[in-house]
Amino acid sequence: MVNKADIVVRRGERLAVVGGSGSGKTTLMRGVLGLLHATGEVALLGKGVQPGAAVLRRKVQIVFQDPATSFNPRHSVGRIVAEPLFRSGLTKQAVSRKVADALQRVEMPSDSALRKPHAFSGGQRQRIAIARALVTEPDVLVADEAVSALDAATRSTIITLLDRLTRELGMAIIFIAHDLWLVRAFADRVAVMADGHIVETGETEAIFANPQHAATEALVRQAALHAGGVDPALT
Repeated sequence: MVNKADIVVRRGERLAVVGGSGSGKTTLMRGVLGLLHATGEVALLGKGVQPGAAVLRRKVQIVFQDPATSFNPRHSVGRIVAEPLFRSGLTKQAVSRKVADALQRVEMPSDSALRKPHAFSGGQRQRIAIARALVTEPDVLVADEAVSALDAATRSTIITLLDRLTRELGMAIIFIAHDLWLVRAFADRVAVMADGHIVETGETEAIFANPQHAATEALVRQAALHAGGVDPALT
């Protein structure tokens, strides 16, 4: 259960939400997006909106750990990426242009839109999921354990892609992860969750140098123990 968990992410910022299994990271973001019932208020560009509001579904997009579970295997990649635009009122030509642009931004081959998702590797399917999130031109992208199932080399390329997208598009990223070391080189700030609460927030290096909460200290110790297994490109 998540209770009184407040986070703030600024335009163009990379915020990591970290915590152990069951700490409430995913529940918090699914509540904000209306994927779970939640009470409270979300401020988007300074204006208050209710969790799950239509404007949030346009301006805040989420990418999950396993994109294949949200892909219809019978549909082409082009149709999958276009799904968030089905009720947008755009012409077919305009939708096709947006789909092509989104796939290009994530560095997928030009013929990807015509193929089925099973034709691609796990890393490529995650790029397709990111393209689908980008097609509505969101202000915030939520990456929910989006690289945890990938091998080290592929994980590094997706992290590099997300870094480039934040710089090019000016959007914020909320990066949900359980591994604090993984986010050290990527995130500007870190919010630590434990037992459904945000227990500590701060600049990433400050969190590493001087953790204030026991849950943060435990994550930092765990990260240090596993640092040898992290792709050098991420450290």
